[in-house]
Amino acid sequence: MSDKKNGKPDREKVNSDTREKEAETSIVEAPEEEKPAEPSEEELKEVPKEIQRFIGMSLQSVFRGPLPHPIYQKINESHIDKILDSLAKSEENEYRKSCLDRWFTLFYSVLGVGFLVFLIIFLSVTGRGDYLDKVIMLLAAILGAFGGGFGYNAYRESKRKR
Repeated sequence: MSDKKNGKPDREKVNSDTREKEAETSIVEAPEEEKPAEPSEEELKEVPKEIQRFIGMSLQSVFRGPLPHPIYQKINESHIDKILDSLAKSEENEYRKSCLDRWFTLFYSVLGVGFLVFLIIFLSVTGRGDYLDKVIMLLAAILGAFGGGFGYNAYRESKRKR
């Protein structure tokens, strides 16, 4: 292509041609790497049996993935049923234990409140008011400590969740 005004070749065409030539000359072809020759069947037969077995096992593991544990092949439906029965029994035992724990907590709470009521009535009937004041103050302090502990724990839990 030539420029219409002065008849010179187009600059873009010349630049692209020179770039292509430079690219062709700057590429150095690397020599082809020699690939190792594949062993023949006779050479493979000369390899010891242990090595052949090892190579066979490694190729199987590559194509099939990791070998499963041998115990997985021995598990059958009866084993799975036994495991499920054991899990159900374990859950039932945990539920019974939690119910029993609740009953013990209730029993000890009622026992403690009953003792305090008995102590207050006993001290008020016998006329020992100075001890009664101390018992009521001690009871208020214990209840305040329990309430403060529960409140602080709830505050920590809510802060931890944020």
